[in-house]
This record gives sequence, structure tokens and C-alpha cells, in this order.
Amino acid sequence: METGRAPIGFDGKPVELHHLSQTPEGPIAEMSHESHKKYTSVIHNNPKKHQSLIEREKFKKWREEYWKERAKGYREQKNTNLGGIIDMRWGIIGIDFNRWEQEHRQ
Repeated sequence: METGRAPIGFDGKPVELHHLSQTPEGPIAEMSHESHKKYTSVIHNNPKKHQSLIEREKFKKWREEYWKERAKGYREQKNTNLGGIIDMRWGIIGIDFNRWEQEHRQ
């Protein structure tokens, strides 16, 4: 992580950062590759109608800095959409996608 690379998750693959609102300034979650792939239809709000606003080249640089900071053992990310701070020092966020999917199915 000190070099800007993601740590390896429980599934043996690099941990991924997911934009919860698909916007650059929105909150992010650290997710295993397995969960990101398995729950893609749940966590990506209708991708055929709503395009992601993430500029991938800018995000690539930001992501490297994120992991460098994360390696220091502490990361705070301002969350403008929710008006608070997400404290990322405690590891991968646990989200019960099975329950969430049932509640948010259209």
C-alpha cells in the first residue's frame, strides 16, 4: 500500500474502491473483487441509464494516493453527500448486500 497499490483481499485479489454514488465527490467503499463482481447489479444503479461520472484517469491517480494514505493506518474522506466523515482506518466496510438487494429491488 505504501507504493499506492491496493492490499490483497480475502479472495486473493486486490481490494477495490467502489464509488457508492458513481460521482467523484461521493462516498467510497473498500470491497473485495469477489463482492464487487457478485453484487454489481445491486451496487451500480441502473448503469444502462445512468452513466458513471468518474473520470478514470483522475481516479487512478487519486486511488494511488488513497492507498498510500491508507497505509499510514488512517484515512478520513470528506463525504459531501452525507455531510459527514467516513473514517476508513478500520478496514473494509461490511455491507449486507443480500438484505440491501431485497430492500432496494425495483
